[in-house]
Amino acid sequence: MPARPVSLSALVLTALFGLAASAQTPVLLAQNTAPAVGTTPSLTAYTGHYTSDGGLVQVDATADGLVLTAHGATVAARLAGLATSDDRLDAHAADLLDAWVAGDLRPLVASVAPERTEAADADFATYRTALVRGHGEAVAGNVIATFRQVDGRRATLAQILFEHGTEFVSFVWADDGALSTLTRGLSPVVLGEVRPIGPDAFEGAGTVLRFERADDGRIASVSVGDRLVAAR
Repeated sequence: MPARPVSLSALVLTALFGLAASAQTPVLLAQNTAPAVGTTPSLTAYTGHYTSDGGLVQVDATADGLVLTAHGATVAARLAGLATSDDRLDAHAADLLDAWVAGDLRPLVASVAPERTEAADADFATYRTALVRGHGEAVAGNVIATFRQVDGRRATLAQILFEHGTEFVSFVWADDGALSTLTRGLSPVVLGEVRPIGPDAFEGAGTVLRFERADDGRIASVSVGDRLVAAR
């Protein structure tokens, strides 16, 4: 039986359909491999330790931002704007600091747990004597902010001006709000989280951090205005 002739129109339709099908394949592949709209570069590029003359800043990545931890009282003071302070503890620490500067340790002793009163009285007196011996009389004090230490306890950082020099001290609080201790410097504290706002720029609590890159493209340093510059 002779083959049935195929019309020209059928051949044309078949050819056009084949071209359309083959043209769709790369388009679909391109759509499947394109990055999702709104994705950001890996935040792990910014993680690490950045050092300055006042200590060290530790940067860790979260799901959508960075968490900063300050190692050193000077760094914490410069980045205090990132922390969510505690107004009640700040005010309480300011009252205790004023008394300490004036040489009256009774408010501090009264702020510790009752079972520690006797030991605290001797500890506070010894600590103050040592600082005055090294720096002269205390002149004034200033509360900077209350932070959350990496061990979970809250600590209020303050700076005391002496006749000769200054010292950072921290009021460390128990969970019930009693004063645990007054100590020199500051243990590592979590400053807070920052979110990306632009290329190599992050913001948290109204404070902007900017990361700088080296010639090879790697992150080399972080800065917060003129308050801090820390390098890897």
